Amino acid sequence: MTLEGGGREFVVTVARRDVIGSYERACDAAGAHAGIVDLASFNLMNTVLATSGGQSAEDWLLVHIGADYATLAVVRGQELAFFRNRATVSPTELADLVHQTAMYHEDRLGGGRFARVIVAGAALRGAEQADWIRRSVEDRLSSRVESLDFTAVVPIRDRISAGPELLDVLAPSLGVLLRERVA
Repeated sequence: MTLEGGGREFVVTVARRDVIGSYERACDAAGAHAGIVDLASFNLMNTVLATSGGQSAEDWLLVHIGADYATLAVVRGQELAFFRNRATVSPTELADLVHQTAMYHEDRLGGGRFARVIVAGAALRGAEQADWIRRSVEDRLSSRVESLDFTAVVPIRDRISAGPELLDVLAPSLGVLLRERVA
């Protein structure tokens, strides 16, 4: 992002080498070259931006639930304003983390109510826990929470049922494909 006065702002990420190596080995075993190993949360942001037209200048919150982590990203229009990742969190801890992020957004980033709150990945923890997560985030933010659904822009065809679990599995990969469309 370009700043006033000609400066630039960058997002820098760090990953453990053994984790990256595991992805590269899986690709090698399949006879493919890994190319770039990317963060699923960044690609989920790409999916959200591509499916919403990327036109809004309002702040929105992505809550990405992984198997053993949670990531929260505040996006201002198309620009990442805040990124937080926490290892294994319970649904109760997640609600607290969402609340802390909302307070940081308000106090430090000058934000107000989020225009959208999107939860991705929760369906992979089961329908009951996904519903509990959605309700707890709604309660903490007093705001409607939506699941990431890209089927209006990228329909799933050929008799495949697009349940919440399938959408959560496909959304990060779709973000890789839609990256150029967003940028």
